[in-house]
Amino acid sequence: MAATNPRLVVVDNTGSRWVLSFRAFHDPRYCKINGFYPGL
Repeated sequence: MAATNPRLVVVDNTGSRWVLSFRAFHDPRYCKINGFYPGL
């Protein structure tokens, strides 16, 4: 979590911190989006 962009860290209602992640479908498989390029 230390290397995670702080914009992707969320806190739930119990105070636990989680890394927000996204899944996308590309070609015939699922991909995990775990960050974004700066400036886009």
